[in-house]
Amino acid sequence: MNHHRADTLSFVALAISLATCNMATAGMNVAAFEGNSRSVRLLEGSRYIPGFGTVLLYFTTYDGSASTFPLNQTLPGNYIAFSAEVRPRGGASGGAVYETDWLNYLAPDVGNPSLLAYGSDVITLPTDDTDGNGLADWCQLNKEANVTFTGTQYQDYPTVKVNTSSGSLLRPAGEFVGIWSVTNSSDGSTIQGNFEVLHISGDVHYQRGTTNSLQLSFKLDNPSFGQQDYYTGTSEFTVLSEDEISVPSFALTEPGGRKLNIIGPLNFHRQGNRYVGNMELYDGVTDTYWRDYVYHVVEITDLNDEDFDGVPDLSDAAYTPANVLSVTRSVDTLTIAWPLVATGFKLQVADSPQPTADWQDVSTSPDTSHGDNEVAIGIGTGSQFFRLKK
Repeated sequence: MNHHRADTLSFVALAISLATCNMATAGMNVAAFEGNSRSVRLLEGSRYIPGFGTVLLYFTTYDGSASTFPLNQTLPGNYIAFSAEVRPRGGASGGAVYETDWLNYLAPDVGNPSLLAYGSDVITLPTDDTDGNGLADWCQLNKEANVTFTGTQYQDYPTVKVNTSSGSLLRPAGEFVGIWSVTNSSDGSTIQGNFEVLHISGDVHYQRGTTNSLQLSFKLDNPSFGQQDYYTGTSEFTVLSEDEISVPSFALTEPGGRKLNIIGPLNFHRQGNRYVGNMELYDGVTDTYWRDYVYHVVEITDLNDEDFDGVPDLSDAAYTPANVLSVTRSVDTLTIAWPLVATGFKLQVADSPQPTADWQDVSTSPDTSHGDNEVAIGIGTGSQFFRLKK
């Protein structure tokens, strides 16, 4: 809802100009969109053993099998690639327990690399969540990672073994890349490498009406490949209450034609002007043939609040695009008007636009003879703010 301030005659002219501008985009709002993957990417680790060679450690998506070679993607030139994914056992609900499959290769001083062993890791990580969005701080781009963990290492090949391990994740806030380190309890050896958090950011253009619609546009940062992928998609959405909206399944597309498919319903729960949801993708990294990086915690931050009631327009039950005030001036009178279709609303006035202000109903009844609700207000000194309230 637009608020128009009646002050001096010069300010009235400005108010009329603003009213014209706002009416041109009535009903279309923009909100910020941001998210982080529940999975992290553990990149290749290595340690050099004199006279033996370099031991390489790779990670890939946990498949739950002890009898098959870990998930890998065949590349041109007879190369294979691994996803580097470490993901929570709890899936969309997160939790402290993370799982991944691993492979050890020997890169000798002379000759070709050879497979030494493979298996899986189960590690326990802290769940501190200072912003209450359901995702551990260490996994969020805007928060630092400075945590230790313990784990169990299962070797499936060439022989079956079980060892315990401990390690750490270190990353400054705002940086995509940090350092992981793991120490094996059986021999005290330590290996380390880089890890990455996966982050998305963009905006939501939405329109409320008989049918609510939105357009979601965001970039997915991919620091491993030094690139950013941009996706856009449209969908309808349902306002379940002032504290929850629901978005069905829909697809986003990047300019090259690749798609990200969001599995619905994606429900957002309001915390002030933030809406937090658990987003599940059919496949987060489409370069692999298996599903990986599918669970994300996403937030919409909506600063639009036309009636200043503390509930953003995205889910405000009282919001309707018809609630647009217009202002015209005649000598020393302002005429404030709003559409007849906005039924059940009262024009209110206060000395401040804040929700806590002393809002009072305007006693003058609207004149509907010209096809709108119209109320004439005399221009005086001081400031006044007007709103519609149901």
